[in-house]
Amino acid sequence: MKNRVVTVYTAQGKLEAEMVRVLLEAEQIPAMVVQESVGLTFGLTVGPMGEADVKVLEVDYQKALEVIRKMEAGQLVLPDDLDLPGEGEEEVDSDPHGDLA
Repeated sequence: MKNRVVTVYTAQGKLEAEMVRVLLEAEQIPAMVVQESVGLTFGLTVGPMGEADVKVLEVDYQKALEVIRKMEAGQLVLPDDLDLPGEGEEEVDSDPHGDLA
């Protein structure tokens, strides 16, 4: 059954889990974050109540695991065509409404 949802990563807190979810979705892997409601309510980030699971479809599990392994090993590479701040940026008017003059 390939439509089953499985845990691919357990994070210490929702913020870490959301970062992994965004990374997976950037790689075209649908993902979601699940955390115990008590942990969410109190903003816990440690222990079992603070853990948040990143879940993917079983069919995407191996691909997601490979992306996470690369992330943990520091092997992720930015695409060549990505515009980073400071590269070819136009000058922006810091006072668009003219209020500072």
